[in-house]
Amino acid sequence: MGCLSAQVRSGWCAVLSLHMTWLVWTGLIKGLGVMLPVLQEEFQSSTWLVGWTIAIINGISDFVGPFAGPLEMKFGPRMVIMMSGVLIGGSLVVASLATSVIQFAVSLTLLSGCGISFANILTRAMVGRYFTTHYTAANGIGHAGHSVALIVFAPLTQLLLDTYGWRGAMLLLGGICMHLVPCGTLFTDRPTSQRHGGASGDEYAPLPGDSESLPQSSKCCCCCLELQFSGARCALNFGLEVFEKASFYLTAVLFISNRLVNDLWVIYFVDHVYAKGLSGQDAVTFTAAAGVANLVAKVAHGPVVDRGWMGLRTMMVVTITVAAACLFTDPWMNTYWWLMVNAVVFMGAAGVIGALLDVYTKDLLGADYLVSAFSWMGVLSGFATTSLGFLPGWMYDVSGSYDGAFILMGGIWSVSLVVMVMEGVMYKLGWITRDSDKK
Repeated sequence: MGCLSAQVRSGWCAVLSLHMTWLVWTGLIKGLGVMLPVLQEEFQSSTWLVGWTIAIINGISDFVGPFAGPLEMKFGPRMVIMMSGVLIGGSLVVASLATSVIQFAVSLTLLSGCGISFANILTRAMVGRYFTTHYTAANGIGHAGHSVALIVFAPLTQLLLDTYGWRGAMLLLGGICMHLVPCGTLFTDRPTSQRHGGASGDEYAPLPGDSESLPQSSKCCCCCLELQFSGARCALNFGLEVFEKASFYLTAVLFISNRLVNDLWVIYFVDHVYAKGLSGQDAVTFTAAAGVANLVAKVAHGPVVDRGWMGLRTMMVVTITVAAACLFTDPWMNTYWWLMVNAVVFMGAAGVIGALLDVYTKDLLGADYLVSAFSWMGVLSGFATTSLGFLPGWMYDVSGSYDGAFILMGGIWSVSLVVMVMEGVMYKLGWITRDSDKK
């Protein structure tokens, strides 16, 4: 009974940490998005350049993702998550001293990018490991941190800007992001390594190729073969074996399109509202309302899927279609209430998609491959974010409007519908399997 209660406690600690990770990540990006016009004026730079700088922060966090697995094996999730909080908070403090866009970008990308990546990947994977039932609901609660950040950080950042200026706002936001450190202290040990046979306590079970797992008489032979095993062990530590699975490429396309469109919306939406002739207060109100819709959708969809009222894939198709429709119709949403409705519906649908993608990934790849899948999907999405993060700002600088950019974002998200159809066909043909079939 004690072991069960410890497992339950660890599971909910993972949910809380995931919630805080999303709160910090989205809060950082949303706060920088609110400050985009101020930063553009401060550094006397173009809209696309400052917006691209913010997008690169997400890109860097994606590129370093594959190091999350080896760091977890070496230090455990507790230490990695604590240090992630220090890196994120410290980066904002350093960025508050910047006098140019380059200094601003370097201080944020090198520090906060790593912290965001490691904390997000490990907490998402740990929730997937601990919850075999009610996973959709637990994952939705964890992802709701993104929604809370949308509600809170836009008006909070605007208040801090008006009161303390952008440098003071950066310092205070850095202090808030430091709250990720206590979340790391909640973990007392590493979860059992499922892929390598399992072990209790603070150490993973030794790998089959480890000399510690062999009798003394065999260790000399093991030394001769050590170099041959080193490449395989490196591939295992960095999760390269996930590329051998066809299912990974399907989930990767969905993940990339979702991340790219969400990042661009969060970065450019406030400036988009300005461009339509509305005030900054209106933009903050729209963002807060969208955050409420995102929060409600993320919490409410879990029981619907877990209890079988609507299938996982059916809900994903519906919400992807709704979100894409909101982006396609955005150019015609030019009044206060139409913009409000569009933002609320879009972020409600986007919230469900973001949470369900983790469930979808676990169903196609299994819990053992979550860290590897999240890491490498992040790398691929990082290339997309870094390459295209400037595009909406550039289109605005050229045309004076974000309408074309939002239509393009709707087209990017529509690709996910094609991938969902492909996954269904491949499953029917027996080319891929689903984890839910094993239950």
